[in-house]
Amino acid sequence: MEKIEPYLPTFLGLIVFTLLTALGKTHVLVLSAGEVENLLIDIFASFAIAQLMDVLIRDRQFRRIAQEELKRGLDDNTKLFRFDNADEAYEYLSKKLPQASAVHNTIIHAAAYSSEGVFPPTKYSRLYNKRKHKLIKSGAISWEDVISPEYKEYIEQLFREHYRAGVSKYSAFFLTQPVTAFQNFIILEYPNEYAEVIVGWVVTYGGIRSGQNCFLIANKGLVRHYQEYFAAIRANNCRLVDASEIGLE
Repeated sequence: MEKIEPYLPTFLGLIVFTLLTALGKTHVLVLSAGEVENLLIDIFASFAIAQLMDVLIRDRQFRRIAQEELKRGLDDNTKLFRFDNADEAYEYLSKKLPQASAVHNTIIHAAAYSSEGVFPPTKYSRLYNKRKHKLIKSGAISWEDVISPEYKEYIEQLFREHYRAGVSKYSAFFLTQPVTAFQNFIILEYPNEYAEVIVGWVVTYGGIRSGQNCFLIANKGLVRHYQEYFAAIRANNCRLVDASEIGLE
């Protein structure tokens, strides 16, 4: 009964229409046996039509819901891509940074880190850092770095050459405790509320061009996990870099 309950008005309307049609043909309330038989056939036909309508409408609703769920799943869960090496990830970042509105990044490396990024620099690590500095200087992006305190010179150079007070939306946070094993990540947030994270650049591994995989993830749940993880590190294991300690005041 529950299956056709939403469509009972249609079903009853068809029955009433059939009755009125039959009565209109006879002009009397007394029907002959043949007319009764035809009326019953019409009633059962109306019932069958109502059932068919119910099936068709529910099938259409099911298909619509399935398509919406599929689209939601594609939008939310399917974007997982593996870069063959970390330099490919830098290439991707170089293209995507100008489109982003905010970045949350970690720089925790065992290798040296310079104004051109990891050392020795690669073609795309240079390009990535060049675009990072340009966006920070113009104030076109909000950027947060959680960074190893060993890279104080990198931060000093960035602030001196690319930070503009009142324009740049850049913050750096030094780790307060040493880290011996860490998988770096960078979160890109876009104006349309879409976000993605790239995970890789393991602290204990320095091979950028050969073998080190990085992964691009756009699943909303996983991105939210890294956003919360970054916020927790920043709040509990870091201190904000003060301008006076790097000689800017």
